[in-house]
Amino acid sequence: MKTRPLFILGAILVVLIALKFWQRSDHEAQLAESGLETVFPAMATGQIGRLVIDGPGEGQIELTRSGDQWRVDSSYGHPAAADKVDRLLGELVGLKGEFRSDKAAVLADYKLDDASAVQLTAYDLSGAELGHLLLGDRLKGAAGFFVRKAGEDRTYAASGNLLGDLGIYGDTRDPAARSFVDLKAVVLDRAQVDKLTLVEGATELELVKVFDAPPADTVAVDRSKYSWTLGKTTLDKAKADAVLGALVNIYARDLLDPAVDYGFGGARRAQVTLADGSQTTIEFGESVTEPEAGVAMRVGGDSSVYLVYDKLPDRIFKAKADLLPDKG
Repeated sequence: MKTRPLFILGAILVVLIALKFWQRSDHEAQLAESGLETVFPAMATGQIGRLVIDGPGEGQIELTRSGDQWRVDSSYGHPAAADKVDRLLGELVGLKGEFRSDKAAVLADYKLDDASAVQLTAYDLSGAELGHLLLGDRLKGAAGFFVRKAGEDRTYAASGNLLGDLGIYGDTRDPAARSFVDLKAVVLDRAQVDKLTLVEGATELELVKVFDAPPADTVAVDRSKYSWTLGKTTLDKAKADAVLGALVNIYARDLLDPAVDYGFGGARRAQVTLADGSQTTIEFGESVTEPEAGVAMRVGGDSSVYLVYDKLPDRIFKAKADLLPDKG
């Protein structure tokens, strides 16, 4: 009979201990949260209309909102990659930091002096400044960075990967414009491709998909079952598919100045025809060495000029003999 009261007392004791632990944890969480200060105001990301990012070196990056799309003004007005801008804005709005120092003498230690800091300024849709931050060094042993507001010496440690979102890695302190530009030059559904027309100088090859006849009880063609032909010649499927693969997914390495003449004259061009009749024309120009080695390329009527891998044209423009089945 005595075990029941003891059991009840034990249960009450467990509940009291758990309640005490919860109250303590909640209190500590509130203390931790109260120790954080807002560095950039919380707001809807749609309120931000322009971002200016300036590293210690020369040049700066400017991104401007145009409706639902962002453009990189400092990269010839090329469209920005939406996912990258969204990630940056998500890290920026409502940014909080833990106070570390308010002494100007130690700003250089945090790489928050004017000579080392990365400056990030945000403006609203009307052009009014929303916030101006200076970003310093990464935290040691934790994911985060040092930050302060422009015109203030008060320094904070903030969590997140805002520096990475700006394209700043390792010892580099200058943001990379290509961290924001959309470098997907060509993205097509290879299953919907019906024909490839390859022109190199006076040579023109027309690679056509011939689909297998559907079973008698079906009407729709199975677009995964086909062969490639060049005139009356059947090509090696794997070799022709390799050309197809090189054309339908082209990611550029960087952008080039569209005002420069890169020798686009149709001497090397490829046209991709889809099942719906739409066509995409891809032109290749001269080789370049700056900002890195590659080949100039443009797509259709787009004014953008891309820098692509210098071996890409070799994967596309083949002689007829290179596309025939191996003998043996």
